Amino acid sequence: MTRKRVTIRMSDEICELLTRKSDEYGLPINALLVMAVVDKYGEKEGVPVGAGTGSVRNPKSVAGPRDAKPKHR
Repeated sequence: MTRKRVTIRMSDEICELLTRKSDEYGLPINALLVMAVVDKYGEKEGVPVGAGTGSVRNPKSVAGPRDAKPKHR
């Protein structure tokens, strides 16, 4: 998956709301935005669930969603 830098223009009210929710949940704003997209369109639309580090469900983890299975060596 390639990463892209995206700039989103938004009103001050939306920015304040995202900042408040980010502090409340302890998540980065990009994770909140990805969760909103996944809630709206669902994973079956091909929306990647990971945002930044870890998965949305467990944002503190360093491994992504596909790294959950143990590796056989």
